[in-house]
Amino acid sequence: MREGALLCLVLMLFTIVFLCSAEGSTIVVDDDDGPWRDHSSIQDALNSSVSGDIIRVFEGIYRESISIDSAVDIIGNGSEVSIIELVSEEAIIRIDADNINLSAVHIQGIGQGINASGENITIIGIVLNCTGGGLVLDSCPYGLLMDSRFYWAPVDGVYVNNSNYTSIIGNKFMNCTRDGLRLESSVMCNVSENRVIGNMADGVMVRRNCSWTTIKDNIIERNNMTGLRILGKSLREPKSIGYTIERNSMAENGEYGGHIVSIGSGQVMDNVFTLNQKAGVRPWNSTVHMTHNDIHDNPGFGLMLVNGDGSVLDNNTLHDNGHNLYIYEHFQNLTISRTNLVNNRPVLYLKGLNGDIIDESYDFGYLGIVACKNIVVRDLVFSKNGEGLLVADTIGSKFNDLTFERNWIGIRMVNSSSNTFTRCSINGSASFGFLAEASTENIVENCSFHRNNGSNIYLYGGSSENRIYWNTISGSEVFGIKIAYYSDGSVIKYNNISHNEQDGIYVYHSNDTHIVLNDLFMNGHEGVYLDYRANLSYIILNNFIENGNGSQAFDRASYNQWGWYDVAGSQHNGNHWSNYSGVDENGNGIGDEPHPIPGKIASLMSHDNDPRIERIDLLDPHPGTKTEPDDGGKDIEEDEVPDKGKERQNEEAIGDVIIIILCTVIGVLVVFGFINARRPERHRPR
Repeated sequence: MREGALLCLVLMLFTIVFLCSAEGSTIVVDDDDGPWRDHSSIQDALNSSVSGDIIRVFEGIYRESISIDSAVDIIGNGSEVSIIELVSEEAIIRIDADNINLSAVHIQGIGQGINASGENITIIGIVLNCTGGGLVLDSCPYGLLMDSRFYWAPVDGVYVNNSNYTSIIGNKFMNCTRDGLRLESSVMCNVSENRVIGNMADGVMVRRNCSWTTIKDNIIERNNMTGLRILGKSLREPKSIGYTIERNSMAENGEYGGHIVSIGSGQVMDNVFTLNQKAGVRPWNSTVHMTHNDIHDNPGFGLMLVNGDGSVLDNNTLHDNGHNLYIYEHFQNLTISRTNLVNNRPVLYLKGLNGDIIDESYDFGYLGIVACKNIVVRDLVFSKNGEGLLVADTIGSKFNDLTFERNWIGIRMVNSSSNTFTRCSINGSASFGFLAEASTENIVENCSFHRNNGSNIYLYGGSSENRIYWNTISGSEVFGIKIAYYSDGSVIKYNNISHNEQDGIYVYHSNDTHIVLNDLFMNGHEGVYLDYRANLSYIILNNFIENGNGSQAFDRASYNQWGWYDVAGSQHNGNHWSNYSGVDENGNGIGDEPHPIPGKIASLMSHDNDPRIERIDLLDPHPGTKTEPDDGGKDIEEDEVPDKGKERQNEEAIGDVIIIILCTVIGVLVVFGFINARRPERHRPR
């Protein structure tokens, strides 16, 4: 028994001795002479140290470069008094070992800062403000950066690359020339309780695959570009996933409070986004769940959800932003609940309705109509959203007596057809009044468009066969109407288009546009401008009055008809030009000389061959003529405008008939010949 107890005691003493011998020595560095100091230079202390030693740096200024290649602790007396000054541009603190601890020192001067590589590096309570560089943690997994300050770096304050499981907690990143903190290709990191203020680029940049990273409880303010920017993938990589962005304050940044790009999944919750110039938060090409965020007083947009396939929005509050909510693409794959509020009113994101009526009995701060049929939206006011009204994947519906004020886009219609917009007033949009993308056979009639700055009406991306009738379209900073990119077959008729700063009507890369019986006056450039590939169009019976450029129209395309003489009806269907310089000697109201339309080159210049001397009455373009069908003199209607495509179709149909007749005749002859061949030969009797 006694022998067993003695053996245990010996083992305990051996363990204590072993542990004591394993604990490193303490080496004192002081620039003042004294019996307590071991070295006056930190590098001398490092050269004499072994792994596990503690190097205490007393108060003083140490002008030297430092290279750390063994597992030691370097502990100062405080960042105010233990100062390492890098006195040359080449000077640097280089860490190239695992299990390094650096704390309580101030690093300054013109050198390159700190460059570290190694596992389990801990940096606590330092100040770094070198004019030659910041802190670089490259291939430093399981690191800890805590309670430190990084000022005035000429690059990023802290750059972390390929360093998984790094924790960055309680630091200050201020006034750096690039990003305050840049985190790249480092998964499972924790960025918490930091203050990131006044950096020249982004406050926090998270780039490439930083999946499962948590960013929470940070104050990210007054950075020149974006507060928090996440770029979740490079060109050839899959999207990174699993982000948590929680309880951060992102305010007064020059672009976005948060810009979240190309992440496969992420939680964005309980954040405050305010006073950011472009937008509070902009998820782009990302799948996010946004909940309980407060997004307010951002001069541009509150929330811009762009290509957010599979995203969920609930319990977010948006108020007093320049434009509160903007949604772009993947409309049917979004889940947006009524618990979201815009200016204290619910967001109505209505999907799959059929035959419903949406009117003033509905309370809403934002209205989206998605995948609906045969509904009626009427007597409503829309203001201060990204799009006043979103209409997506919707057919056969009516939108009547709606008022739009100070939205980014008044009405935005995507992939929708056979809808009618009537008696709407769309004013003061920062971009487009009415924007249609890939939407066909819709009618816009009896509406008023005024001072919508991008263009009053813009049809693009295959928005074909739309009809624009009886509208007042004025005061845009760009075009009254713009038609572009395969938006063929538009009909623009009976409109008053005036005082737009560029062209009244601009057509590009879209054929077969019919511009008929419009007043086009006092537009800044041309009344009508047909740009490249705007072919096979008809411009007839319009009034061109005092448009800015001397010609009032321009035609860069081919085979367009500027006025034409209807022989059958004896009707002149030219346009009226306030700057027509010819004469009408026979007094028939038609100019004796064609009106030139400048274009590509002089030899290909278009002409209006039947210019009208007097202004055309749009309701009675051929006064005194009969309208009975039998005399061919009825008023020109949409279907009566010559259509070169239809002419070609008629010619092709005639050709088909001729071919059918010829084939029939040949077939009959072949059959007849076959019958004769089978008939038995008859012999005359001898």
